[in-house]
Amino acid sequence: MLKMVQPMMWLLEKYNHPFYVVYSNTPGEIVYEDRYQVCCKVEEPEILAVQSSWSPED
Repeated sequence: MLKMVQPMMWLLEKYNHPFYVVYSNTPGEIVYEDRYQVCCKVEEPEILAVQSSWSPED
């Protein structure tokens, strides 16, 4: 899946738009979905460190 979204992450990085990469074995409940995005509600997501240029600015 990460391989499929990597072009999107490159675009976000190119335009300096912050984002998080969240990994989960239980994706939870889909609470919103449209043509371009999906939002899920999860109990306790695990947010891992990513390449520094992919991390949002503090």
